[in-house]
Amino acid sequence: PEVMKAVEYFMPTAFIAVNKTCKSFAAAESKFVYTTPKSYLEMLHLYNKMLSRKRALMDKGMLRLQTGIEKLYKAANDVVELEANLRIMLESAEEKRQVSEEIAKNVKREKTVVEVENDKAKVEESKVAVIQAVVASKQAEASKDLEQAEPALLKAMAALDSLDRRDLGNCKTMAKPPPGVDDVFASVMVLLAGINPNIIVQKSGRVREKERTWEFSKKALLGNVNGFLDELKSFKLNIDEGTVSEMNFKDIRPFLQLEHFLPEVIEKRNSAAAGLCSWVINIVNYYDIVLTVEPKRQALREANEQLGAANEQLEVVRSRVAALQERLDILTAEYNAAEAQRLEAQNTADKGKMKLELANRLTSALGSEKSRWSEGIERLKLERGLLVGDCLLAASFISYIGPFTKSYREALMDNTLIPLVASPPVGAPIPMTQDMEAIGLMCSDAEIAEYQTQGLPADRVSAENGAIVLNSARYPLMVDPQLQAIYWIKKREGKRMQVGRLGQKDLISRILKAVEAGYPFLIENMGENIDPSLMPIIGRITIKRSNKKFLQIGDQEVEVSPDFRLYLHTKLSNPHYPPEIQAETTLVNFSVTQDGLDEQLLALVVKYERPDLAAQRSALILQQNLFTIKVKQLEDQILLRLADAQGDITENRELIEELELSKKISDEIAKKLDESKITSEKINITSEKYRPVSQRGALLFFAMNSLHKMHTYYMFSLNSFIYFFLRGIATAGIASSDAQDDADSLADDASTAGSIAPEGEAADTHSHEALPDLDVLDQQIARRVSEIEARDRAEQGSNLPERLKTLKQNVTLVILDFVRTGLFEKDKLTVVTLVTLNIMCDEGLLQREYVDIITRGRVAEEVAPRGQELSVWL
Repeated sequence: PEVMKAVEYFMPTAFIAVNKTCKSFAAAESKFVYTTPKSYLEMLHLYNKMLSRKRALMDKGMLRLQTGIEKLYKAANDVVELEANLRIMLESAEEKRQVSEEIAKNVKREKTVVEVENDKAKVEESKVAVIQAVVASKQAEASKDLEQAEPALLKAMAALDSLDRRDLGNCKTMAKPPPGVDDVFASVMVLLAGINPNIIVQKSGRVREKERTWEFSKKALLGNVNGFLDELKSFKLNIDEGTVSEMNFKDIRPFLQLEHFLPEVIEKRNSAAAGLCSWVINIVNYYDIVLTVEPKRQALREANEQLGAANEQLEVVRSRVAALQERLDILTAEYNAAEAQRLEAQNTADKGKMKLELANRLTSALGSEKSRWSEGIERLKLERGLLVGDCLLAASFISYIGPFTKSYREALMDNTLIPLVASPPVGAPIPMTQDMEAIGLMCSDAEIAEYQTQGLPADRVSAENGAIVLNSARYPLMVDPQLQAIYWIKKREGKRMQVGRLGQKDLISRILKAVEAGYPFLIENMGENIDPSLMPIIGRITIKRSNKKFLQIGDQEVEVSPDFRLYLHTKLSNPHYPPEIQAETTLVNFSVTQDGLDEQLLALVVKYERPDLAAQRSALILQQNLFTIKVKQLEDQILLRLADAQGDITENRELIEELELSKKISDEIAKKLDESKITSEKINITSEKYRPVSQRGALLFFAMNSLHKMHTYYMFSLNSFIYFFLRGIATAGIASSDAQDDADSLADDASTAGSIAPEGEAADTHSHEALPDLDVLDQQIARRVSEIEARDRAEQGSNLPERLKTLKQNVTLVILDFVRTGLFEKDKLTVVTLVTLNIMCDEGLLQREYVDIITRGRVAEEVAPRGQELSVWL
């Protein structure tokens, strides 16, 4: 109850304190921030939502760890029981072994008798096999000779395949064929004598000489072209069956002796006749080979008969062997049963020994894991108890802090909000984490590294702004004059993001499509006025039906996807949004501050002057993130295996080895994280040596950025400044031609990044699919550390202060030269004087109070901007 009173007191008190800060912020900076009752209610809603979500996550984590610990306790009790029963298991195993060995001796004696008889049968079988091999050899020899006729047959068949029915049909129309073609057809008619019924033959079966003419050939062969081709294709079968008269092959020999009876010669005269010529030649060759092999074919038939007799004899032998084998199988089954009993007894003994070994390993591994998980539960319980205050500060930070600059944020948190939680005047102190930072509850270091990889500047304020944008319940309205936020959010959301501007005719329809499809939508380059028709979308005014939400604009109604997110963006440096707009959105000030720009420029200076430091810093971040991911993966796997483990856990070797591996990796990670912290401190110390250069750059930018007060023409972008800042670094102390090349290369890299990008070597720490090898990464880090130490030793002998002085001077001259080109002649001396005075104040050569009085007197720092109403009236 006392803590509840403190929370109830915090809510309105913090609201009032923020209102006062808004007024002082407007007075000092001429930037107007409003908090309304709607802002207050939104903060309450965000606090309840964040507290419930964080509690649910921690409850889930504690339940998971508690389940794992219960499994481990059960396993420890099983170990004690196993040790008590192991001796009994070993004695029983020994008795079974002795019995099985006695049975095995009897079976082995009988088996020897059967094997002797089986060997005798095998001798008989080998004799039959010899006969079978001889017969097979004769069969192979005959088949080999027959195969020699195969090429001729294939050529003949190929020649037939080359025949075209149309060409054969065209031959019928020839009254007088080309020379040699009639001989080809006459030879075919001679071969087919007695096969083709259309061919007129004598009683002897021969074709008369006078009937071997073209007219008789056409009439006998080409009357039915399809039938003619079929007769040619089946001619081989006629040869094999012996139905072709030997007279035909005697009569064909004179044709083969003709000089023009060659396919290549006939081809020039008629392609169809050439195919028939090739067929005649090859089919005759086939016949000649078959005729010579006929005695061997007869021998082959006799060999097959001999082989059949041998197979019959072999079958008799095999029957006798099968009978013996059946008796052997019976005896073998008895032997196998006895042997199985012996092996079972042996396996029981071995399993008992293995379980005892694993039980001892499990017991040693359980102690550390159980204690670590118990500590984790206690830590989560403690953190859960602190969520009331932590979420209160985080919700206040997200709801109220976004519009303010760094100094106002720190003052509001340190002087008002944190004291209201830690030591409230009403009720008891609200539990909160000691030295709690609101950004730590909104996102992790790994997520911040991911933001920076996506293009968010690497300073604290930018990280806070990114966390507010992604954790706010209201849609963010980003004040982004340097265009850093829009570069980051576009790169983060990728191609899914839809982009629009106020005034576009189809803006509302496009937003409604994105609302329904769940795409992020960005309204960029907004002015100070927002179309009232967009307010239902910006204000998240929805209708709830069942578990779904619907958005209605006019007569259009769409379902709101949970994935939809709206981003509002303006590049005005000091927009004045009315209270009703600021109440419906979360205003986030991405305007670069001098301290923030200092941090960003330091990263660029170190990246150019000491790339080894920049690479090592990214590698260390990656290593720490990978270590955290690896431990989380191992712990999740172990807890899952414990939860799903069935039966005796001491038999699960893989689970026990994972427990041991988890303990080993945890110890190694703890050691390496300590080493990486020391290395990080060394890197920060070395990087801080280049702080004067980044401070000079930040000072020059803000001096340059304030020139619009002198004349509205004097407007400079941050990207342009970065370009010339890097050129100043690259050209310091280098010959002009080489310096120009280096400067252009470095400036191109910066312009490609869009704005001041992070160091960039850090990989996406949320990509778990392909984790680099941790040992390899550790070796790379060790190598880089040795390189850094070697370069540090080398720089001890160099004049670093002189280098820093050169860098500052060259950066100053390059940027002033860039600014000077855009100034009116009458303002150049004034601008140089102001920059000189600022530099002298920064170097401690002048006091700021005196310079302010000399340059500005006691007037207000900025004139409040004119409202639109006045401009419209004018």
